[in-house]
Amino acid sequence: MSVIIKPTEGAPNLDLLPGGDALVGVDGNAYSVMAAVSRFLKRAGASREYVDAYMAEAMSADYDHLLATSVAYLSPEWESNYTEDEDDEDEEFTFGDAMALRFG
Repeated sequence: MSVIIKPTEGAPNLDLLPGGDALVGVDGNAYSVMAAVSRFLKRAGASREYVDAYMAEAMSADYDHLLATSVAYLSPEWESNYTEDEDDEDEEFTFGDAMALRFG
């Protein structure tokens, strides 16, 4: 099980965070995603230590974890319930599922 815990020290101005939707249109390459999130955090006033904490957490596991971490750090209201479970590999997550989560 993996839980994303964002540091509070050096956190950015929450009103300036763009939200996880800001990653739409960003190249899906892991390095591109991390660079974009780092830029968003810096623009919102995050400290160097906060950005470093994001980078360390994002690189601590697989690509899915990187994306979950990126959304968590860009979305002030996002509470992490991200877990890794090998049994979930067979389940498909469809576009309709994503829309239902996003728009209720």
